[in-house]
Amino acid sequence: MKVTASSNHLFQLTHLGAINCYLVREDDGFTLIDTGWPGSQAQPIMQEAHKLGLPIVRIVLTHAHI
Repeated sequence: MKVTASSNHLFQLTHLGAINCYLVREDDGFTLIDTGWPGSQAQPIMQEAHKLGLPIVRIVLTHAHI
């Protein structure tokens, strides 16, 4: 998983070159925007949040992958 810091508060996580989700740093932890395909990215996303030093405290889904 590739992590690109767009700013101190926004991180783009790219998986398989085409699937993106984002971590937004907030006062109480990260908001995860989109999650990728069901079951495929949970562990890597949580590991990246841990490396960045905050827990994921909320999730925002903008669309569904079915």
